[in-house]
Amino acid sequence: MDTKEINAKLSALVVKMLTKAIVQPDVTIVWSANEEPHVMLYETKSSAYVKDVIYYGAGDTLADRFDDAERWIDTLPSPEEKRMKDFMKSLAAAIELGRANGIDVEFVNPLQATMKKLSDNILTDQRAVR
Repeated sequence: MDTKEINAKLSALVVKMLTKAIVQPDVTIVWSANEEPHVMLYETKSSAYVKDVIYYGAGDTLADRFDDAERWIDTLPSPEEKRMKDFMKSLAAAIELGRANGIDVEFVNPLQATMKKLSDNILTDQRAVR
């Protein structure tokens, strides 16, 4: 694998990460002495521009590690799925906060009904089958 091929693979992984709504993605190769090179995927999550390693590509060769990183990205939820998951997590936290603070059930029960409806819709969602 020459440098043009490596650069093309690095760029392709960044593009693929963008389709999964990863914030400020970056892909690098780290090649330390006496080791095989590592393909590392990063996401910048904070305003301090600190990169968080989100995955290390595994495999025996550099090509295997690129392939592994690509497969891992493929397993990530779509941006729509991620937004729904984040919303449901926030809704669940609001329900728990209401319960913990003794908020009247007339306010908490509609939130629980919404959560149940969302959960049922996710379980019966047939869009992926089409």
